[in-house]
Amino acid sequence: MIQIHQHPAVRALLRDQLPGDRFPGDRPPGAAGVPLVVEPADDMLRYTYDLTLGAWDQAFVHYVRSGLLAAQTVSRALAGRLPAAGSALLDFACGYGRVTRFLPSFLPGARLFAADILAGAVDFQRRQLGVEALQSTAEPADFACPHRFDAIIVLSLFTHLPHRTFRAWLQRLLGLLKPGGVLLFSTHDLSLAPQAAAETEPGLRFEAQSEASTLAADVYGSTWVSEDYVRATVATLGEGALAVWRQPRGLWHLHDLYLVETAASAPAAAPDLRRGPLGHLDRCVLASPELLQLHGWACDLDALGSPTTIEVKLGDEVLTTTSTADYRLDVAQAHNDERFLHSGWQRSCRLRDIAVRMQDVLLVKAVGHDGLELVLYAGQLESALTTCRCSTPRRRSPPPTWSWRRRSTLSPRRGPRSPPSERPWRTTRPPRRPCETGSARSRQAGPHDCAEPGGGSAASARPQRSRSTARTGEASRPVSLKGRAISS
Repeated sequence: MIQIHQHPAVRALLRDQLPGDRFPGDRPPGAAGVPLVVEPADDMLRYTYDLTLGAWDQAFVHYVRSGLLAAQTVSRALAGRLPAAGSALLDFACGYGRVTRFLPSFLPGARLFAADILAGAVDFQRRQLGVEALQSTAEPADFACPHRFDAIIVLSLFTHLPHRTFRAWLQRLLGLLKPGGVLLFSTHDLSLAPQAAAETEPGLRFEAQSEASTLAADVYGSTWVSEDYVRATVATLGEGALAVWRQPRGLWHLHDLYLVETAASAPAAAPDLRRGPLGHLDRCVLASPELLQLHGWACDLDALGSPTTIEVKLGDEVLTTTSTADYRLDVAQAHNDERFLHSGWQRSCRLRDIAVRMQDVLLVKAVGHDGLELVLYAGQLESALTTCRCSTPRRRSPPPTWSWRRRSTLSPRRGPRSPPSERPWRTTRPPRRPCETGSARSRQAGPHDCAEPGGGSAASARPQRSRSTARTGEASRPVSLKGRAISS
């Protein structure tokens, strides 16, 4: 078993995001608080390890942060839909408790059940997390469950099921709800499906591969569905009226989130399916012993176009707060939405007044207009300086061009300079090249002049006439380019 609460970045993340009385602190396993024991056989831990390129500290942070985000999303969606006391909640296809362990912190008072097809996961849930765990089955008809529930959550199962079991599990789980109960589940939208995924049903694509190493790919692969497919499938299953709500990218900013509510005595208001901020810490640089520079982007998905607040903490000190305003064309292009254009942010933090150690935890979070938060980064400063060195190239408008720089040779505005042997000029001042016409100012090589095999450029081989020579016929005289920046 892995005790991840011993890692400083995980502790800082939990201290910031959990209610104060639920923070585990230095508690031993089994004491009050959030259980932070992770099973090494957990496929999701291995997935986050691969996602972070083998950085265990960041893998633990990613694992915990995704569980926290899901638990927060579930608690908002179920707010006002559970009985005040004695509610029964089932976390179906729960795995090794990535989400389950955080649910009591955000849904206090609910009686928690868990179910999974892996016997090891069921045993882990019982022993380490202390929940009532049920053994699931491959076939929905074989799943024996003596309980009925006020709410069932199914996160990242219908993202893996083929058509036959997709519909059958929906029917089985809806049948386990009490009157007025709620089924909350996630899917991959059809627009995200790769071309290789076969369309086995109208509105459903399936590919026989997934991150799970212990389940057959033909029964647990990767699935993408359209909204029409989900609504049509649910409509064929309900004996009474079923209300269906959908939030695109409502879970982890990737999965579509669906909430299906069975018939109740009074119609309920729409659920709270807010997504909160989305963002990333692109770069962290220690410009000097007293200056920390941070760059990134963030955007509130529930209020696109409005500024998002960025808060930076180092250890227990809040270094600074700022708002998004910088131009980020690359982010807008990635999301195909011009409202992301001004999602960039950057900040220089003075470290003069605080004692800084490389082992201190840097925590950067985005806060939306309605108070929802997203931790963009949590890790030791030393790790941030190593891993957050570069980002997706920032594309500005207009795109990069070639230009003359002061006391420099022809070079791009960004990027490393070419070796001296490959530069158009070897001196800090362009050489004198008198033309046949005796021009007062010879034309210099520009960005569109192609180098010829014999050296030099195509421009140097042909005579040029300047306007001043054409009028006066005076002898040529070289003009210094010092202090000038001439763009082609």
